[in-house]
Amino acid sequence: MKPITKIIGTIVLILAVMVYTVYNYSTGRTDFTFFVVAMALLAYPLVGMVNQLIRVLRDGE
Repeated sequence: MKPITKIIGTIVLILAVMVYTVYNYSTGRTDFTFFVVAMALLAYPLVGMVNQLIRVLRDGE
């Protein structure tokens, strides 16, 4: 599997978990503290994966 495919797959997976967390918060299944902590914990690897994708695309692999 190409590195770009792995990176995009991971980004899609992280975004899916973020959407599910937003859905749970909007329906009242989770409280605000959990929502903020979950978003912060998911945002950090998401930014790293986007950065890695940009580096791979810039290098032309």
